[in-house]
This record gives sequence, structure tokens and C-alpha cells, in this order.
Amino acid sequence: MKLKITTPDKVIFEGEITTVSLPTESGTETIHSKQSSPLVTAIKPGLLRILTANQLHNTNDFVMAKNEIVISIGKGMAFVDSTTIRVVASQATTIPHLSKENLEKNKQDIENQIKKLRTEGSIEQIESYMTKLQKINADISLEQIKECA
Repeated sequence: MKLKITTPDKVIFEGEITTVSLPTESGTETIHSKQSSPLVTAIKPGLLRILTANQLHNTNDFVMAKNEIVISIGKGMAFVDSTTIRVVASQATTIPHLSKENLEKNKQDIENQIKKLRTEGSIEQIESYMTKLQKINADISLEQIKECA
């Protein structure tokens, strides 16, 4: 089965896969290459895991955990048909570019903003920052996986 992950900026991944695990609103959804049921689902910020069908030539572009590619993904949608999985996301991080310390500082800033918005902000503003917090947590997890690899 073919997987294509895109953001508004670029194609993040395109290739043949065996399985992909997606962070959805209802939990982790694992899709196998043999799956034939069509599916449309919302993606929440989190870690997306890919088991490729073939050996990758350039694994330096991704964080690897054992034999899986791990990507920190933002909010988006996944569309599955009998031959292709398309993931369209607001953001995706393949290799963290910030240090763990900077990521933790950004997380603290977002948490402080959420606390402030709870008394002064709208539900929409709080929801926006909660989504940012989920993405930064996924980036921190990706950095931790990179450090262990």
C-alpha cells in the first residue's frame, strides 16, 4: 500500500508501507497494507509510525525507532482507500531542529499562555493552544526517541 504524507509546504513521506499507526481523536489507528476498508479520520497532533515495505535508502531524513520511521505530526486528516493512504497535516517534524531544552521552554510558554487564556480567553483560543501543546509534546517525544537511537 502506498502512503503519502503532506503539509502545506511539502511532501514529507511517499512510499510503500506495511503498516502505519496514526494518532486519531479516538486513539491510535493502525492501518495494514492488506486493509481494504475505506476510511476517513481526523488526525490529532502526536507520533505517526511507519513500517515500510522496502528498506529506505536515506534514513538520515527520519527518526528511526527499531525498524519504524517516527514522525511528529500536527492536526490533519487521513484518507484511506484500497491502494493509498493520504495524510494531510498542518505540520510535520521528521527530525527535531530544536534542542530538548528549547522544546521544554516552548512547552512551558504554551502552558503559561493556556493558564492565562483560561481566565481571559475564548474557548477557540484555548483549543488552539491545546493543539500546539499536543504538537510540542509529540516533538519532545520524537527528540527523546532520537536521543535513544
